[in-house]
Amino acid sequence: MTFYSFTKSMSMKTKLVIFVLLCFSLISHAQNKTKTEQFIKTIEKQFQAINSIPKKTESIPNVSKPAYSINYSWLNSNLQWQYTDTTFYSYNYSGLVLTETIRNGQLIARLVNTYDQKNRLTEALEQSWNTTSNTWVSSSRETYQFDAQDNFTEQKVENYNSSTNQFEIVFGQKFVFTYNANNLVTNKISWHWDSVLGIWLEYRRESNYIYNSNNLLIQYDIQLNNGTSWINDSRLKYTYNIQLLPFELVIQSWSGNTFVNDTRFTNLVFQNNRLTNLLEQIWGQPNANQWNNSSRRTITYDNFGGSVELGENFINNTWINDFRYSNFYDSHLNGTGYRNASWNTNTNSWAIAGEEKRIHSYNASGNIDQTIFQNLSSTSQALTNTQKKIYKNYQIYTALPTNSNQAISLTLYPNPFTNNCTLRLTNQKQETGNDLVIKLFDVLGKEVSQTNIVGEETQIERGNLPSGIYFYEVIDKNVTLAKGKLVTE
Repeated sequence: MTFYSFTKSMSMKTKLVIFVLLCFSLISHAQNKTKTEQFIKTIEKQFQAINSIPKKTESIPNVSKPAYSINYSWLNSNLQWQYTDTTFYSYNYSGLVLTETIRNGQLIARLVNTYDQKNRLTEALEQSWNTTSNTWVSSSRETYQFDAQDNFTEQKVENYNSSTNQFEIVFGQKFVFTYNANNLVTNKISWHWDSVLGIWLEYRRESNYIYNSNNLLIQYDIQLNNGTSWINDSRLKYTYNIQLLPFELVIQSWSGNTFVNDTRFTNLVFQNNRLTNLLEQIWGQPNANQWNNSSRRTITYDNFGGSVELGENFINNTWINDFRYSNFYDSHLNGTGYRNASWNTNTNSWAIAGEEKRIHSYNASGNIDQTIFQNLSSTSQALTNTQKKIYKNYQIYTALPTNSNQAISLTLYPNPFTNNCTLRLTNQKQETGNDLVIKLFDVLGKEVSQTNIVGEETQIERGNLPSGIYFYEVIDKNVTLAKGKLVTE
């Protein structure tokens, strides 16, 4: 399905959202930054799929993450919170989640994430705990692949069949790119998984890519596969302003013998590389042989990352409110929810169609202590509690890998501690042997403790250390792999 044929069946709001994603991709291209084409599913974990990290020779910034969260659900019957389970987290040295393990007196389920060297998610495996065999049993997984140019090339969603002991594809998409000598895309073929036939099928091709002197894409054609051959569908043509930011996109449809104008997105305005204004026009409707206003939107931003997006439709030569979508963030730059409203022409007022809210409370270090989740009730049209998470034992991840073979990730808990704490390594290399140690230093830099690290978990005894702040270093053969702060009470 092409951009044109796909958007013909969409609301104006949806079309605009898609085009904005395209615009931000083009902005990144104009700034000579390589970005991966993202296909985001509506599950939180996939938002981690595309990430970049500093080079291995650079320092990794401090990242503070909780060791576990205590989870509650809201009971409307007696208006109180009820404990459901506890989620334990492990992370890689960049603070990305490696595992989420859910327990409620016993093991229940876990999510296991795998990343490549650029910290892009390559596998998300869901498993449940089998109390009979006392083993983890796979239930489903999602896998992702990228090519050498960092373009996203494959996604598969698979369920595990316990009868055949194999994963079976339930959803899949693949993209095959061709590049020129400048590593610019010249051709792209899209495939999807046909679950009925059990095979990959070609369905869309992008070709005839044309770039300007700044290597910015200015035109390409889209064709659809009818089962036997490729059929012309649409042509996309871009123009840019003097800042090399997108100014206009014209979508032309195939009439049978030539491409003719269909839709135009124009008058794009950017502030600080963020889109603030956009106008959509339709060719020949209602006035023939000219562009006619159809819809527009205006986006305003606050200082914390929040935004308010106003959509309007052009009806009888008048701009009429259509939708208003708000994203909210707090002063800690954490998301606090969204609100989606539509314009009621009968009452000339906004009607809230959907809303989610997250109420964060913070500790003295600026970490989230607790989050309460609320949703808009369809019956009372009021926000009601749904879930609560209390986060515990924040750890600072400060790994300093000197090369890819020496990278480790660790957790120290509890921190602060009274008698002893546990050091857990989640990806220790087998060849490190007995050379891996953790050293503690006081605030004056004097070494006060050294413990050999053996296996995945090591107990660090307090001994006679007085209460206070200490700094640790994980060292392998005189090379510092990680460091951070440890507190005794």
